[in-house]
Amino acid sequence: MHSAGYKYPGARGETRSVIEFGYRLSDIMERIIIQLVERQRWDVLKAYLACSFEHQQNVMINVRKLVQSRNITAFTDVISGSEARNDESLKMFFAFFSQTEDPAPMDTE
Repeated sequence: MHSAGYKYPGARGETRSVIEFGYRLSDIMERIIIQLVERQRWDVLKAYLACSFEHQQNVMINVRKLVQSRNITAFTDVISGSEARNDESLKMFFAFFSQTEDPAPMDTE
């Protein structure tokens, strides 16, 4: 998806336009997922979780990295809340975010 663009006159006087830059759809989806949690839109989040697609695991891993790097407390607040305990799909979703990745051992030889 492109973020913006601008018009400029072409060599023959015609109007031309350029897209300045774009965002990957996966980046947009990651931010939407974070906003769903922050705004407690459980109905939409559950609908998203009910769908599966080829790169869904990659999106989830990237969301977890964003949540951890930006210290987004909405995720930890919900993990301890009742909504996550009462719905199975939300329980699995937030369990994924409470997991920590163990660092890979380095080869010292």
